[in-house]
Amino acid sequence: MANLVALKFESGIRTVDDLKKGHKKGQAEYPDLNQVSDVARKGLDWSAYLDVYGIGMQYDKTCGHKEHTVESPIGKQCCVIAVEQDFASEALALFPDRFIQLTPAEFESFYNTKAHAHEPDEHVDKDAIDAIEAKERLGLAVPEKIDAINPKSTTRGIRENKEKTWARKKACCGHEII
Repeated sequence: MANLVALKFESGIRTVDDLKKGHKKGQAEYPDLNQVSDVARKGLDWSAYLDVYGIGMQYDKTCGHKEHTVESPIGKQCCVIAVEQDFASEALALFPDRFIQLTPAEFESFYNTKAHAHEPDEHVDKDAIDAIEAKERLGLAVPEKIDAINPKSTTRGIRENKEKTWARKKACCGHEII
């Protein structure tokens, strides 16, 4: 388990090709986090976002680069990353105009209402449900049905979306936002 700091920033869209660095026009443009010290980066190359803790970069899915909101003007999209404290401190010092540190409550709100609000509460494995229904139509016993319709079970069927809320995701990954 790690205690992490949430950093919010706007990503833009690349307006020119920089193929030597692997960037093409139209791709997302992030702050160059390779400017953070090698020690704070733990020697990792941050030319592309690294999901070291399994939380992922959180994007504001309520608006993208083509919509306009106060937080995400046209051509920008609001993003949040979770990193270790020393990394966050250096990133904030290097890019004071790009990053904002979020409180745990602000991170949870962003995660739940911006990044994952569009997702379903449950994932349905249609093939598994169809197979159960077919067995039932044939009059066969379907002992696996109890587990298949239990969202907390691990068998195929209807499963709880563990990414839907920060509370669920935190229970899976075990990390805290401080």
